[in-house]
Amino acid sequence: MIGLGDIEDTELSATVRHNTFDDWWEPYLHAVGPIGDAVGALSDSQRKQLSDACRERLGPGSFEVTAVALAAHATV
Repeated sequence: MIGLGDIEDTELSATVRHNTFDDWWEPYLHAVGPIGDAVGALSDSQRKQLSDACRERLGPGSFEVTAVALAAHATV
């Protein structure tokens, strides 16, 4: 039989604390990765509008962001 066996899936998560909104926002301005490319493609006024909306949603002070990825492993 050809294929995968003993397949198990799991979630991997990573949490990062940001001390300020600017600590979180600044890396997006370097146009790295798909999100950075999208932010970099915005006009100055669109980027400001997005920044203001994110700042309002995240609120003042420090905050944590958690990313979750689905992973699987199996035997061949």
